[in-house]
Amino acid sequence: MTHPQNLHHSQTRIDYWQGLMLALCGVCVLLLVKAGLLGVAAVAVLAGMLLITPLLMDRFRFFLFLWLFISPAFDNMRAFLVAGANPVVFLVTGLTLPFALLLLARDLPRAAKALPYLGWLLAFNLVVFINLFRPEAEQGILLEGLKLTIEIFIVLCGLREMQAGRGEGLFRGVNLFMIANSLIAVFQRVSGIGMTLIEGLPRVGGLVGHPNCLAFVNVLYLPFGIYRAMQATNRKDRWFWLAGVGISAAALLLTLCKNVIFTWVLQLMCLFLFLPNRLKLRVGVSVVVVVAVFLGADALLHLGFIDQFNERLNNSDSMVWRFKIWGHLLDSIGIQGLLLGHGVHSARTLIHMIDSRGSDYVHNAYLQLLFDYGLSGLLYIAAFWQPTWVFVRRFLRAKPALRLRWMMPLLILAAIWINMGSDNSVFLRTPMSYAWLMLTFFYRLPEQPGQDEAATFP
Repeated sequence: MTHPQNLHHSQTRIDYWQGLMLALCGVCVLLLVKAGLLGVAAVAVLAGMLLITPLLMDRFRFFLFLWLFISPAFDNMRAFLVAGANPVVFLVTGLTLPFALLLLARDLPRAAKALPYLGWLLAFNLVVFINLFRPEAEQGILLEGLKLTIEIFIVLCGLREMQAGRGEGLFRGVNLFMIANSLIAVFQRVSGIGMTLIEGLPRVGGLVGHPNCLAFVNVLYLPFGIYRAMQATNRKDRWFWLAGVGISAAALLLTLCKNVIFTWVLQLMCLFLFLPNRLKLRVGVSVVVVVAVFLGADALLHLGFIDQFNERLNNSDSMVWRFKIWGHLLDSIGIQGLLLGHGVHSARTLIHMIDSRGSDYVHNAYLQLLFDYGLSGLLYIAAFWQPTWVFVRRFLRAKPALRLRWMMPLLILAAIWINMGSDNSVFLRTPMSYAWLMLTFFYRLPEQPGQDEAATFP
């Protein structure tokens, strides 16, 4: 297996960076002018980038902070093409997009050799932008393409941080965000402030926004958090990661997202099978204690979680509606649509025509890819299949004592494969930025760990 090599950073004259930034800023200005008065302020901000580019270009932690810990709180990227919807995201996006494009042009070719799934993501990213040339193209297509561009950019920034030996700090920051995000979700449920009513049921979204997105962020994080807790070399670190796992699991339950909750149960079952015998009893007792505490809090605070979850399970209206629109989409694909797709957002447009009273989301990423992009959507599927294949091979070739290591990224990927069939939280949404970073962490782990590392692994 080829492992990432240190990416070479060439020393380039400042005037070259400034010239390139000037061209990129010009493109951004043409886009940002859609925001009216806010666009005028954005022009001044972008002009300042000409001076700060040489200082910030290799401050990857700065960009990771912006995109991982600020933008999720404002529904990542939405305000870029929606005038005045949210000034914070607008400015964060305007500030970082030119840097993202520059970093992609400079580092992606070499990084894609080390992380092949980046190449598949870039190929699909180009397909999205090509859709801009369709006669019926809308500005929302640009938004979809930019979301994926930012996802790739985050992976490159994260890779740089890991190669510089700062990966530990990066992922501790991710854990802090998960704790804060989940605590906010718990507060929403207990206080009722910021809580969302969907189909008459109280659900929480934390900083990420939609309950399904919060649930998906957490189910991606939980195997990673458990792995880091097992790898901790001291009690303080172990409790730090266990706190993230416990609070995130509680917030996941409070989202009432039943398909993600069932995915988490499946993850626990698979994990339990591969745990060393000396840990199975501890984990079993811990799960029982956590469930007891959760149910006790539910009863003490009168949250009514059990009744609400039962109501959610017994309500089949959502699935009936989904099967209805999935049938219409399949019947409408046709031969031409199978080859080239019907265009970005075409599935949502058709759903709105079928039933304008409900949601216009497909709730099935596979079907959305097939309808909107045709066979070219397989490029996006390949981006997940490639690391799945790598981790399956590593799992099968590993010694029994080390198979749990490669089970963790497979649990993350399994959550992605399962939820792509029932929701849109996977597709070009905030949660995937976290998934790619965590998969990059596992991808870079040596296939045969050294003696010291093997000794700390259970």
